[in-house]
Amino acid sequence: MVTLSSEDIICLEGQKRGTKICTVDGDLISVKGIQSWQEELKIPSFYASYRNYIINMKYVVSFSKDLIKLKYANREISAYLANRRYSEFKNKYLLYMEGMQ
Repeated sequence: MVTLSSEDIICLEGQKRGTKICTVDGDLISVKGIQSWQEELKIPSFYASYRNYIINMKYVVSFSKDLIKLKYANREISAYLANRRYSEFKNKYLLYMEGMQ
């Protein structure tokens, strides 16, 4: 069993059998589904950008109407953003950034 800090999670990607967790130290596979992680990560910095993705806004470097780019050190990850969630994400991200200042 591995203990993770939510701060170290860059994003999560739901897969057929479990969830891929991208962290600052590398990738892990969890047997828990993406829905379980969504319930567990009820933290303002996390956002379900697409049905199989949860991103940590702390690592967002850019976004467009359909894609979010995340970066930590030399590691870059792209996550899908549902078109219908673009406006909501943009607002939540701007509020998150305001709170960081």
